[in-house]
Amino acid sequence: MLVTAITTWDGTPAGIEAVIEGSRLAGPIHESLGARNPRLMRSFAGSDLYRVEYMIDFDSFEACGAFTDAMLGHEWFVQMTANVAAAYPELKTAEPASPTTRCNERSCLRLSTRHKLGSGSQAGRLRNRRVRRRRSLHRQLRCSR
Repeated sequence: MLVTAITTWDGTPAGIEAVIEGSRLAGPIHESLGARNPRLMRSFAGSDLYRVEYMIDFDSFEACGAFTDAMLGHEWFVQMTANVAAAYPELKTAEPASPTTRCNERSCLRLSTRHKLGSGSQAGRLRNRRVRRRRSLHRQLRCSR
């Protein structure tokens, strides 16, 4: 089973550049500790320009746990956490978007799309249930669409 560990970073342009440089240095260290395929993903357009995601893969949760144990005792990790703490608020780990804090655009678009299914059919009943759940979510989010 493939396990991917993802750390998402938010920051100013200078903070994100520091993450880019830091990830170049971190990749070989992570590989020496048992991670595979270290990579940095960054958007080049839109509202996520100042957010990057650093990812590493493992063959199993056991391998991920062994990596974490080894990393926590490594001098690189101690220095990296000190650097990140010193860079705050220009750089911080991002909070994941949750349905209660961020609207899912696809859900908004589907809400406005009507399907021509009879309400008596099984497919129609399932669609109506999904639409009711989405409308409830959008009322909670106070979505503007």
